[in-house]
Amino acid sequence: MPSGEPLEDAISLADFHALREPVRQTFTAVVRGRRPPAAALEAINRASLREPVAPQLDWSAASAPRLFAEAADPLAAVARSAIELLARPSRERLRACANPVCVLFFVADKRRRLYCSESCGNRVRVARHAARR
Repeated sequence: MPSGEPLEDAISLADFHALREPVRQTFTAVVRGRRPPAAALEAINRASLREPVAPQLDWSAASAPRLFAEAADPLAAVARSAIELLARPSRERLRACANPVCVLFFVADKRRRLYCSESCGNRVRVARHAARR
């Protein structure tokens, strides 16, 4: 952070933790086919408003035109990523990992996918095998 930056503009780990719960509540509601809590949506939208977006067009000679908007505020970027995911049809593929000790969500690329990663699914299978022995 630049030394002249006002304290209220600084982003702390606590700010990310404060945003994590509303995102988790919203994702959980979506996975369960419910409407997210209004307070959670408000917190996500408020975090997204921390920084205005100025879309930019990149049109290099080697590639097709590309739209991008870089956020200098990482908290706003996290909130906007959640908003973009939830506003697209891919939200219907949002899943909570089936490993009971895993807290992650993922967008399933296959209908039958249960785990956030192969290693997470493998941990469940190894634990199940150990429990049978």
